[in-house]
Amino acid sequence: MDSWMGDTKQDLILKKGPPERVTSDGGDGQILIYSAQSYNAYTGQVQYAYAFYYANANGILYHWMVKTGTVPPQQMNVDLYVH
Repeated sequence: MDSWMGDTKQDLILKKGPPERVTSDGGDGQILIYSAQSYNAYTGQVQYAYAFYYANANGILYHWMVKTGTVPPQQMNVDLYVH
């Protein structure tokens, strides 16, 4: 994911498709959130692997991180990931 740093959010969207959620990064930029859903047969829970891409006001990607959880990306509390 380091290879995306310095690219534009438009390039990211063209390659990965539209994000499942877009929100503020706490400043003038945005967080683009992608996720992959899987089912854990052992626990019986649906799990999500989230990928967060941070873009500045000019649309340049400057930070990324990955997380896992059981909440769909549309329902997660993104305030925890705002800079």
